[in-house]
Amino acid sequence: MHRFHENTLEALKELVPAAALERLNQIRATHVMRRGDDRVVRLLADALTFVQPGELLAAMQGQARWPQSVCELYWPRAQALGFTASI
Repeated sequence: MHRFHENTLEALKELVPAAALERLNQIRATHVMRRGDDRVVRLLADALTFVQPGELLAAMQGQARWPQSVCELYWPRAQALGFTASI
């Protein structure tokens, strides 16, 4: 597993400059392609639903709908001080 992780990071070091970027934190969903079950390649940005600033807080307070059902399920269980495995 160590070697896989090491090789992944090495490949990433090559990909960042190839995408005309200087740092890893510049990578966006528009830089990543994803092959779907239908063997069609799409931008990851087209497959993701982005959450707007404050949107989760508003949903927690009952002032807005949850952006996705997965957020409704897991966001209330999130804790800033650690992780729990309970579902």
